[in-house]
Amino acid sequence: MCILPVASMQGRVLLLSALLTHAVTALPTHPWRGVARTQLTGDVDDGSQTFEQQVDHFAPDGSRVSWQQRWFVNDTAWLASNRVGPVFLCVGGEGPALQANVVSLSGAHCADAVSLAQSTGALMLALEHRFYGESIPTPDFSTASLRLLSAHQALADIARFHSYISSRYQLDAQRNPWIAWGGSYPGMLASWCRLKLPHLFHGAVGSSAPVGAVGDYTGYNDVVGYALELRSVGGSSGCVSAVRSAFAEIGRRLQTVEGRRSLEWTFPVCGARCDELPGGPLDEPYAQRTFAEELTYLFPAQSNDPACDLPACNLERCCDTMRDETLGTPLQRLAAIAAAVTPAGGCVGGSYASAVAELTDVSLEGGKARVWFWQTCTAFGFYQTCDSDSACPFMRTPWLSNLSASLEDCRIAFGDDARDGVMRAIEATNEAFGGVTPAATRLLFVNGEIDPWRAASVTNSPSSGIEVLFVPGASHHAWTHPERANDSHALIAARQSIHATVTRWLAEPSAVA
Repeated sequence: MCILPVASMQGRVLLLSALLTHAVTALPTHPWRGVARTQLTGDVDDGSQTFEQQVDHFAPDGSRVSWQQRWFVNDTAWLASNRVGPVFLCVGGEGPALQANVVSLSGAHCADAVSLAQSTGALMLALEHRFYGESIPTPDFSTASLRLLSAHQALADIARFHSYISSRYQLDAQRNPWIAWGGSYPGMLASWCRLKLPHLFHGAVGSSAPVGAVGDYTGYNDVVGYALELRSVGGSSGCVSAVRSAFAEIGRRLQTVEGRRSLEWTFPVCGARCDELPGGPLDEPYAQRTFAEELTYLFPAQSNDPACDLPACNLERCCDTMRDETLGTPLQRLAAIAAAVTPAGGCVGGSYASAVAELTDVSLEGGKARVWFWQTCTAFGFYQTCDSDSACPFMRTPWLSNLSASLEDCRIAFGDDARDGVMRAIEATNEAFGGVTPAATRLLFVNGEIDPWRAASVTNSPSSGIEVLFVPGASHHAWTHPERANDSHALIAARQSIHATVTRWLAEPSAVA
């Protein structure tokens, strides 16, 4: 007879939602698993406006098919400047529906841009990304529909929006230079606005922008391991050692029947039972992988908030628990973290059948997990692996978090062609946009020290026109969030440096070069 713990993991969606609270616009920790996206009802007065956008910018008949794309504006400072200020565009991305605060100081997407807009008299804009939030151009998320989702289409959306706004507000390129802003995937798009549309954008700030597409993304967990050992954020060698030990024990237990049952009862795992029937959920290899991977999300390097006051809510508190020998073995300490951060009654892991159901649901309500995952399978990769030759602090044996497993997810969702074409698509993306060696001017890349996405970003300037800024101790574009009284000196200095850089750009003549 077994006794399942009452306090346990709530499940993928709630766990990831809790861990990503601080990094509102963050790229999903896992490319698809547990990604919750919200949609607003059409009758809500949320401060948004819409304009007519083309469904397919590259089809011969594209101009005859349109849809309504959402956007937001804050023109207070611009009107006060007698309409001579610059234009700041906060680029939308893969997150939930944009809200009115996206163009105010209380928004987490581009608060750094809004702050500078006030002092420069800028027209502050935000454009929601196609297929996210309420800006859905198709009736479903079928593969045929998602073929209209790409960075190339998004950039064409932005170019058309530029034309619409320029006409509506009677803007002048010399008097009203445009600067693109964004963090995470929007940071990628912001940088590509300057790279691909230099005649429209005077400059761009790409915060935490992983512009280097990669399939086997070992860099993600390498940085997590680095963060777990970094004393300035509460890490230590003892912490990372305990984490490695806990996941090594998980690996050992997964290889025996008795070990799998013990794991199912300790955390517990979705589908675990207290009966005499043979077998259990962790006998399925796919469930083993999801179980082990989802436990890695407990260590929030990507969304670390040093000021949080909830149990195990940041790296320092997690490491305090992992070092606490009074809680038992490293595995028991890991289970304590899982129990501390989630409500009672949930579970961790998922079966192959549940993955198939989630990734093949094409409805607008149930198929949201497919949307960002489509972009990984057709352009970016970003599969967070735990390879034996990497610095990953999590489970390496059995080797379940590998590139082949993620490519199989692409097959489940979109078929054999998608799986077989991932690596070619990644290569094509880097060829089109320059990867981590883009060639442009007035382009700033800003990255945080413990952000796992910095491993795919531009951290060393490849040319004189590319500027870089490194923010010690910072997580995923933390400087774009609203200012707080307890912000670190590094965050404060980063915002000041970004503002100084953009102010300098605005003093330069508008030109393509």
